[in-house]
Amino acid sequence: MLGKKQNDLIRLLCGGANKHFRGCSCKSYDRTRAECVLLKQKKMDEFWETCRCGPFEMLYEAVNRHIETFKWKYWRLAINEDIDLQSMTDRLKKQGLKSDFHIVGWRRYMNKAVYREVIRVNRHLIPKDARCGTCNHLPESKPHTCQKTGEDRKKTDGPCEKYARKIPIVKRIEGDYEDQVRDGEMSEVTEIVSGNTESPEAILEVKDLICKMKEALRKRVENAEPRSQIRSIHERQHEIFMNLLSLFSKGFSETEAIRLIAEECGVSDKTIQRDLMKIRKFLKKMSIEW
Repeated sequence: MLGKKQNDLIRLLCGGANKHFRGCSCKSYDRTRAECVLLKQKKMDEFWETCRCGPFEMLYEAVNRHIETFKWKYWRLAINEDIDLQSMTDRLKKQGLKSDFHIVGWRRYMNKAVYREVIRVNRHLIPKDARCGTCNHLPESKPHTCQKTGEDRKKTDGPCEKYARKIPIVKRIEGDYEDQVRDGEMSEVTEIVSGNTESPEAILEVKDLICKMKEALRKRVENAEPRSQIRSIHERQHEIFMNLLSLFSKGFSETEAIRLIAEECGVSDKTIQRDLMKIRKFLKKMSIEW
């Protein structure tokens, strides 16, 4: 059964409810069944040429969206973005729908085809151990309910489209970071994160600054939409920052700390440095309010 938003999409585009169409429904739209005649009769060439939704534009947007999703899921890997749109178009034109003969059914079918194609061109990169047990959305302890789909899963189950690989982190030390980190190392944190390389006077209140940084990064995670990609990114960057504090408290230099975190996460130093650049940009923006 279609949801309200999906029914609205059919009504607006195919039924002509959108003001752009001035109440004129598509000539291929069967109002009584809320179906596309071309999709039902498998007249795919005509559908691709005349559909108001622009099938090729929909395909192009779907490819870009799925590639971006894969780049986020497998952020350590160089995801292949070389998708042959012409080949996909030709295949989709030859294959028709077996049910759901409307634009929502078509979009669902097309998205699945795009997802499979992105997997196909990247199958040599995607880790073989991708399964629910290595997904960021499955809790470590029972009940193993996927935080994305709400379904009960087993750790051995295969991954779904929402799969997001867990990112290992360096185990942080417990305790008060501000009391453990020496003044020199505090200076190092402010230089890395805030870009402050001025005189010693500029870091006299560094303890207060570190507290504000930690709080800003924590609140950024809390304010992000639960179980969203943005929240996962913010959580990762918060962990990187906290791990830096932990390593600095043990006497590691900036270069050594970045290298250790990169090795533990299985990524290059540049990947961690890119996250630090984004953290620095965010904290500089927040410092205006401090």
